[in-house]
Amino acid sequence: MSLFPNARHSFTDIACRKGDLLLYSGVSFELHSGEMVWLKGANGVGKSTLMRQLAGLLALDWGQVAWDQSVSQDVFQGEEAPLHYLGHDNALDAELTVKQSLNFWADLHGASQERRAVATEALRLESFENTPCQFLSSGQKRRTALARLLLSRKAVWLLDEPFVGLDQ
Repeated sequence: MSLFPNARHSFTDIACRKGDLLLYSGVSFELHSGEMVWLKGANGVGKSTLMRQLAGLLALDWGQVAWDQSVSQDVFQGEEAPLHYLGHDNALDAELTVKQSLNFWADLHGASQERRAVATEALRLESFENTPCQFLSSGQKRRTALARLLLSRKAVWLLDEPFVGLDQ
């Protein structure tokens, strides 16, 4: 069940240039609460660049991104951005254990220990939560990174290659 059941986000006529090369143009779509868009395409066509533009990490060369006002409000412990962007790099401190890493993110987002436990269980991290991240498999690292989504409680998730390294 969505925290924002009537949310509607619109993305209109988005374009991106890299030097003289036009990567894409005319990208337009709407998303309503509970919906997802899966970007597919060959390597190097601009999928990650588009995701970064939607997240506000890269400037738009053209177009407009409009996140629904209901999710842009300051609703969760002072967090202003309505979204959580998780790139293809898991952004884990190699020397921290899984538990330490999740505790860091839980503290950062004001998440309770109960929510950390839910995230740990949901992503099946219990058996290696005392393992330093540098010793995790690719899939274990990805699951640990994905657990952060449950800790941040952001209304919108932008996931770049979310299934890389994960088994069936």
